[in-house]
Amino acid sequence: MPRQRKPPQRYTGDAIAHVATTVCEYYRPLYFLLLDTAIQQLEERFHRNLNLHKYMALENILLSETCKNITDDLLEYKDVEWPDLQIQLELFKRNVQLQVSVMQFLP
Repeated sequence: MPRQRKPPQRYTGDAIAHVATTVCEYYRPLYFLLLDTAIQQLEERFHRNLNLHKYMALENILLSETCKNITDDLLEYKDVEWPDLQIQLELFKRNVQLQVSVMQFLP
């Protein structure tokens, strides 16, 4: 634990300055500051990122049964033919279901 210095009188006034007596008391504010900063950075990176929301919406469409819930954000992808994608997804899911059913009968 570092040596505690007495703060200037103009900062403390007539009050006695807080002095940490144990290592735990000294590092507790630093620990919570670290946790708060980490949580804030993660929220900023994942919840406030608009591009990430577009990617999540695109992933939801690819994993869903149909392509009927297309939002305006996804319509900006001009290179994707949405009706063709819907047909391809249906064929893919049939193929995967067929492979899973065949795999169940194999020893």
